[in-house]
Amino acid sequence: MIRPFLLLALSALAACAEAPSRLAAGPALPPAPLPQWRVGDSVSWSNGQTETVVAVDGEVVRWRDQDGNTYSGYRNFALPSLAWDYPTTRAVTEMDVPPGALWPLKPGNAVHFVVNQRLTLKVHNSEHAYHDEWQCMVDGTERVAIRLGSFDTYRLRCQRYWRGSNIGEIVWNYAPELGQVVRRNWTEAKEPEELVAIGSGTLGAKAEKVAAKVRQRGLEVLPAGGKAVGRAGTVETLVQPKATFRTEKGVFCRDFLQTVSTNSARTTTAGSACRGSDGKWVVVDRLKEKED
Repeated sequence: MIRPFLLLALSALAACAEAPSRLAAGPALPPAPLPQWRVGDSVSWSNGQTETVVAVDGEVVRWRDQDGNTYSGYRNFALPSLAWDYPTTRAVTEMDVPPGALWPLKPGNAVHFVVNQRLTLKVHNSEHAYHDEWQCMVDGTERVAIRLGSFDTYRLRCQRYWRGSNIGEIVWNYAPELGQVVRRNWTEAKEPEELVAIGSGTLGAKAEKVAAKVRQRGLEVLPAGGKAVGRAGTVETLVQPKATFRTEKGVFCRDFLQTVSTNSARTTTAGSACRGSDGKWVVVDRLKEKED
């Protein structure tokens, strides 16, 4: 699932993109079925966005982000969001396309459809109607490396048109191994967003405490690629230190990959931590550090 897009014909998007070229043959993948979601499943992205499933009704999945905003869409993430409710806007979308269009995924699958949206601006309580056309296709496969690992993916591309002009496109890399998009990008974005965490259920305070203890030990003594494992009751955690780096201020930091699981929950996270003057490793947000 991807955050909702306002279907507006903005002048900033008016530059027409060239028709997508077919990718050279990437890794061979069998046809991929639609992703499956359960209440409590969550994903986090490199831009700080976290999305959690709060309801599933057949083909429709309802999500809540880290700020409490809600939106819903089909399991087929390539289709626009069906509805959303944000502080300044809410919207309802209709489209003339089957929920399972493009799936099972295989290179060459394509679909064209029309989208109609009713958008409400809450400040003025004014309603606006928008209409555009989408052309989506599976234009190949490719190997993608992100902080969570390297994955064989299908590449899906959707282009949007308004009055015959291309007003932008969205590209997803979907990894059947995870049943999840691992990278996504669209015209308005400054840079592609990458998956940094995926989980199910709620770990709880005890699991977080065990994870922090194992992470502290692993980051302090292990070389890159090493593994530290910790268990306490039903909690099990694995941490793998990755690259080492220093900030502009000279602070010593390390990237890591950590999996924490209990009988009812599991989370895998790609993160970064920096060593304080007291010797403790503190998880940091590299995005915020970059902005600062």
